[in-house]
Amino acid sequence: NHAHDSICGCSLDEVHRDMQYRFRQANLIADEVTREVIRFDLETHASAAPADARLLTVYNPLPYPRIETITAEVAFDRGYPSQFTEPNGNQMRNSFLLKDAQGTVIPYNLVSIKRDTFVDQPGHLSRQPADTHTITFTAQLPAAGKAEFLLIPSEKPVRYLQQLTTSPRSCENNYIRLQINDNGTLDILDKITGKQYTQLLSYLDDGEIGDGWAHNNPIDDQCLTSQGFASSIALIDDGPAACCFRVTTYMQVPESMNFHRHGVCRSDK
Repeated sequence: NHAHDSICGCSLDEVHRDMQYRFRQANLIADEVTREVIRFDLETHASAAPADARLLTVYNPLPYPRIETITAEVAFDRGYPSQFTEPNGNQMRNSFLLKDAQGTVIPYNLVSIKRDTFVDQPGHLSRQPADTHTITFTAQLPAAGKAEFLLIPSEKPVRYLQQLTTSPRSCENNYIRLQINDNGTLDILDKITGKQYTQLLSYLDDGEIGDGWAHNNPIDDQCLTSQGFASSIALIDDGPAACCFRVTTYMQVPESMNFHRHGVCRSDK
């Protein structure tokens, strides 16, 4: 898959179909090796967890410690002992605390809940039924090692009301301040260096009459910028650990290149 004409995408369709098979095989083998290594580590070196707690292990393969925002999908057995709902009775959720190895409670975002799913679990040959809660939290990870966290049932409802948003389209933490503009671009202030980055995530679309090796613009060209088109901005997650927006930009670009006896240009359609 690393031959010159295959890896850069300029070979026959049959070559690329063969590449997809080899990549799929490589992914399957790598996934299975990873599962076996993690299963062995959990069976031989994992810390003992209380009977009513779940152990969440986060690995850091890099040779230096990190402070990372982690998103994890946690599989709970159906019929979790501690649950609560809001006063209207909708959206039952599991009530649990997240603690690190020192017993410190870590705030987290509850991103989503999927009920009646089936997941892979260590020690089980087949996929097991579960209710999954996706959470996001900040973790301190040791160099070339792992950090262990406990999810412990709580008799009281667990809610974290802190937010990183400063408006429906801006947010801020200790390091950056982010603002989404009307046209869907981003302005980011690096609070450590004081440097300002503006109009990020804008796009240009121009004409193309080149080949698989070289880009060429037609003389009679049109170059469109996304900054003049409509964008929608959605806040899809917010809490003490993370803030996530989705920006969708709708662009109208020429359908094709027109080749005619007077020259080459981009289509008016």
